[in-house]
Amino acid sequence: LRVLQEGEVDPVGADKPVKVDVRLVVATNQRLRELVDKGAFRQDLYYRLNVLEIRLPALRERSADIPLLTRHFVEMSARDRTLTIPDSVLTTLMNHDWPGNVRELQNTCERLTVLCPGDELRVEDLPPGVLDESSPPRTNLGEWMRQRPKGLSLFDVERLMIEHTLKELDGNLSGAARELGVPRHILAYRVEKFGILLDEIRSE
Repeated sequence: LRVLQEGEVDPVGADKPVKVDVRLVVATNQRLRELVDKGAFRQDLYYRLNVLEIRLPALRERSADIPLLTRHFVEMSARDRTLTIPDSVLTTLMNHDWPGNVRELQNTCERLTVLCPGDELRVEDLPPGVLDESSPPRTNLGEWMRQRPKGLSLFDVERLMIEHTLKELDGNLSGAARELGVPRHILAYRVEKFGILLDEIRSE
């Protein structure tokens, strides 16, 4: 903490502190603000580190980037081959939730390239986990709607309905969007609006 606050270190055996001129860049895949609130991360350290925060959204939050990234990764893997990416492949990739983020997409593109026997990528060569999401999963949403508590506000009904659907699908945002009949980016906005924590749902 002293290094961060004062810019000084105490070398072993030295009589006085030594000034240091460094810029600390820290990366994490955790929600530090939430960890601070839970007492799982030191508040004083958080505020010393959090001078400028740059949030990199997960791939599932920027599905519009998937076609461009897919073409880039396919070109990297194909080397001297010229491969066509059909819309059916791109659509399936855009419907996937990508828990492994960009690295998972890169590995998937490499798999498609290696297994491709001709000059056009094939949907059937996608990993099972990606293919499974191309068919809309079903939940007992209708039953929940019939049995929901009465007297709730529209705000609470919408929030609870989204939470229920996400829990039924283990936090799969793409699947929940299909089940609820809304675009994925709209559901992502509502999840953030209602303060629904996807990471907690996925870890249950």
